[in-house]
Amino acid sequence: DAFLADMARIDAQRAERERKAAEMRERARAKAEEEEKQRQAQLAKEERERSEREAAERKQREELEHKRKLEQEQRERDERERSSRRRCRFVLVSSTAVKGVREGGGVY
Repeated sequence: DAFLADMARIDAQRAERERKAAEMRERARAKAEEEEKQRQAQLAKEERERSEREAAERKQREELEHKRKLEQEQRERDERERSSRRRCRFVLVSSTAVKGVREGGGVY
């Protein structure tokens, strides 16, 4: 009778240890799962921030490139305009000179 009671007590203790071990494994699994979820969220956040930073840098580069292009086009227009004015002055001076010579009765 005492032997059976001891065996029942030992079985109950073993079952309790197994139950506690199963609870600890479940808590450890849940904790690892939560840590992995947080790690994934952090990685996603870092990726999003990196992507936003790269987009902002790309936009800034594109705006700077566009500004430089506009400035270059303006310089080219200004240079063509100055060059055109020089040609026009030459033509006007030449035309006046030729006209003056003609009106003066000189040889042309």
